[in-house]
Amino acid sequence: MVYKLRDDVYHLLIYICMAVCPTGDIMMSLLWYYHPEHTEGGRKSQHASCELFASKHRDENSVACIDDKGYVLTYNEYCR
Repeated sequence: MVYKLRDDVYHLLIYICMAVCPTGDIMMSLLWYYHPEHTEGGRKSQHASCELFASKHRDENSVACIDDKGYVLTYNEYCR
């Protein structure tokens, strides 16, 4: 899933599980992935243009926040 922060900034999320809250909202437990330029070290010349960094940032959001879906490949899958 893709979460849009601003017009030019997107973050990718991988959902772990879904649950329905007492309010009726469907919530998802998520793991966040970041582009290098959105990390403390920033983008380096060795980073691929489509490279993402996995984080330990876990969150719960409503499914209403989803803008699109995306796919994450491991390095080995990407190199095939």
